Amino acid sequence: MKKRIVSLALILVLVISISSSAFTATTPTITTSLRFSHSSPFSITTTSDQLTFTLPPDNDFNFLRISLIDKNDREHNVLFTSRQRDNTVVYSLSDVRDGTYYVNFYTSPVEFGSYKSYIIGKIVKLIIRDGSVHFELAPTLDSNALLFNAARTDSEALAFYRRSSDGVQSDHPSIAALAESITRGINGNFERARAIHDWVSNNIWYDEDVLYGRSPYGEQSALSTLNSKRGVCLGYANLTAALMRASGIPAKVITGFALGIGSDNDEWTNESSRGRLPANHAWNEFFANGRWVIIDSTWNSSNTYEYGRNKLDTSHGLYNHFYFDITLEVFTSSHLIYAYSEDHIPAFVGPSPLPIRATPNNNHVLINDRNVTFEIYTINGENYFKLRDIMLSINGTSKQFNAVYDTTTRAIALITNTPYISDGSEMKRGDETVKSATPTESTIYKDGREIDLKAYMIGGSNFFRMRDIAREFNIFVDFIDGIIVVDTSRDYIAP
Repeated sequence: MKKRIVSLALILVLVISISSSAFTATTPTITTSLRFSHSSPFSITTTSDQLTFTLPPDNDFNFLRISLIDKNDREHNVLFTSRQRDNTVVYSLSDVRDGTYYVNFYTSPVEFGSYKSYIIGKIVKLIIRDGSVHFELAPTLDSNALLFNAARTDSEALAFYRRSSDGVQSDHPSIAALAESITRGINGNFERARAIHDWVSNNIWYDEDVLYGRSPYGEQSALSTLNSKRGVCLGYANLTAALMRASGIPAKVITGFALGIGSDNDEWTNESSRGRLPANHAWNEFFANGRWVIIDSTWNSSNTYEYGRNKLDTSHGLYNHFYFDITLEVFTSSHLIYAYSEDHIPAFVGPSPLPIRATPNNNHVLINDRNVTFEIYTINGENYFKLRDIMLSINGTSKQFNAVYDTTTRAIALITNTPYISDGSEMKRGDETVKSATPTESTIYKDGREIDLKAYMIGGSNFFRMRDIAREFNIFVDFIDGIIVVDTSRDYIAP
C-alpha cells in the first residue's frame, strides 16, 4: 500500500488546491491534546474555540496552511499563517459550525512556494459540539495498544530481533557493508536507525506496477529490494529491518491493515477495525533507549516507480519524518497491527536488580540569588533534583522550559523557551528518609532531538542532576562555599 502525498503551490496570493480475539473495536477514545511523535514537539491542543499547534523548530514549518474538511471532503476555515516566536500557531474555530471535521495541515519554508502535506485526509478527527472541542481517536487503539505494550524487551527477545531471518538477510556482505556506510560516525542506536530509515526512504522506489498488477509481485526480500532499488511495502520493511539488524539494532517487520489515504477506505469500518480484512501493509519497529519505536519508511517516501521507470518530481525521496517515531495514538488512525506473536522466542529468566539507595540531602540552593528549598537526594555521590522543581524554579526567566510526558511510551520531551505550568506538586519537602530509586527508562528529547541525561524515579517523580539540566539549557551552576548556586543570566561553565 502506498500513501498519497500532496503538495500545494502558492504563487503570490493564488492557491491551487488540489478474526482474532486480539482485535477489539470499542468506543473511540476522546482527548483534548494530541502528540504526533515522541521525538518531535509537534502537537495539537484544543480549547473551546481554537486549536493550538506546537511546532518543531525547523524551517519547514515557517509558513502553514491549515483547514478542516468534513465527511464529504468539503474544505472549511482555510488559514494561511506563519509560526510565532514561541513555535506555536493558534487556529481559531469561532466561525466553525458544530460537526465532525478532520484537520489538514500543510507546511512550507517560504511564504510563496510549494506547501507540502503534513496531515491530510481523515487522520485527525475533530468533534465540535455545544462549545466543546475534542479529538476522537480510532476505534482500533485498544487492539493496537494491547499488542504493542505487551512486546518483549528482555535480552533474549532483543537478541532474536538482531538475527538474520528469512527475507531479512542482515548477515549478507552487501547489506552489512551498506549498513556500516550509512551509520559510520553516528552515535546511538536511535540516530543510527534514523539514518537507515532516511536512506531507505531516499533510495528505494515504490513499485506501483506491482501494486496495480502490471508486474508480478516477485521477491520482496531485503536483498532483492536492495539489488533492484525498488519494491512494495514489504520490500521497504525487510530492507529497513536488515540494515538495522546488521548495525546491531533490534528490529521487527510488522504486518497489518492500513487505510488508503485518498481512496474509498480512508476511515475505519466494522470489517477493517476488527481485523477481518486481509493484511495489506508492512512496516517496522526498532528498539532503542529502552522502548520499541514505530516507523514506516514506505509512507515517509515519495519515490515512485511506474510503467517501467522511476517517476521523478520535485518531491521525490524522503518526504518527511511523520511516520518516524510516531505515537501509537496517531499511527492507529491509519494502521492496525496483525502479526505480533512472540511465542516462538524462548522465555527469559534473569536476575533481579539490586535496590538503589537515594539518601536525603539538605544542600542550600540559590536560584538567581533567591533561596529555594528543593527535595534533593544523593545517589552514588551525586545530587538529584525533581524535574518539576527545577522547571518551576526558573520559570519566567530566559532559560525557562517545559516537559511533556508520554504515558504510552514513557518518553520525556523537554521544550525550550516554553513556560512551565505548575500542577501543585512542586517544592514539597521530603520526609527525610532514605528512598529506593530506579533508573528512569524514559527516552529524553530536547526540542525533538534525543539527548543523554541520567535520571532516577524516586517516589513516582523523575529526578535529574542539576548540572546536566544546566548544561543542556546553558545555565550557570557551581558549588560555592557549600552552596549550590544557579544563575540563569550567566552561561554554563563546564567543571
